Amino acid sequence: MNDIGIVMPVYNQVPEFLRDAIQSILHQSYIHFHFVIVIDGASNDTITIVEDETKDDARTKIIYKKKNEGVAKALNTGFEYLMELSDIKYFTWVSSDNIYYQEFLEKLRDSLHNGPPELGLVYSSFRHVDENGHLMKDHPDFEAFHQFQEQPKEYLIDACFIGVSFMYKKIYAQKIEGYVMEPVEDYEYWLRLTEECEIKYVKNILMDYRVDSPKSISTQLRNSVEKNQRWRYFFNLARQQARNRGSVRKMRIYNAKHIFETIPPFLTTLRKFQWS
Repeated sequence: MNDIGIVMPVYNQVPEFLRDAIQSILHQSYIHFHFVIVIDGASNDTITIVEDETKDDARTKIIYKKKNEGVAKALNTGFEYLMELSDIKYFTWVSSDNIYYQEFLEKLRDSLHNGPPELGLVYSSFRHVDENGHLMKDHPDFEAFHQFQEQPKEYLIDACFIGVSFMYKKIYAQKIEGYVMEPVEDYEYWLRLTEECEIKYVKNILMDYRVDSPKSISTQLRNSVEKNQRWRYFFNLARQQARNRGSVRKMRIYNAKHIFETIPPFLTTLRKFQWS
């Protein structure tokens, strides 16, 4: 039974990054999954790469969208398809430029499968690497982030510490709307999902996150003041909406001064999820 559903949104990507990302999923130690790649208005060259890399694997499905509509709509397209498959119990989504270790699916699935019923979201540690795949060492922000990851869900109102390596249960995803608020669709989704379930941090390093990928959102935010300001606006809007809902249950509300005194400042600005 293929009980994991995976979505990879693809616009235009560095060819070798895209090939590596796809192959890292297809060569997982846990083999029972459905892998949906959503072509979000990508070029013909990108489409050819996706088709060539997946043509011999029956677990994959390619969904073609002629127009680029962004990550949130691409994710929703993929998950709407997966929602209809009765054998799926767990969801995750992956980027087209990161590398997922062989035990990525197995470790996260085991944590959910062996956990209590109320556990709905698990997430792990990961490495920050440059565009050449080299480990980025001695960066205080990255070290601070990993130290901060193991927090109760109440702290999500302050910063998105879930990161880029995660898996969640379909039964809880069915209770909420899909991804809606670009460019913070990931963070806003976690705020709503964790109103329905508990979370757990898995300490294993399960993937490499390309910090300097030329087509990634994190790179775009560093290079564009306008995009950075837009990201900050929606980040704060997602937090405010969560507060208005009373999320997450029994949540502590901190004033801005306290937040910046107690939480590494980069956590409020660093884009944790990769989209290209």
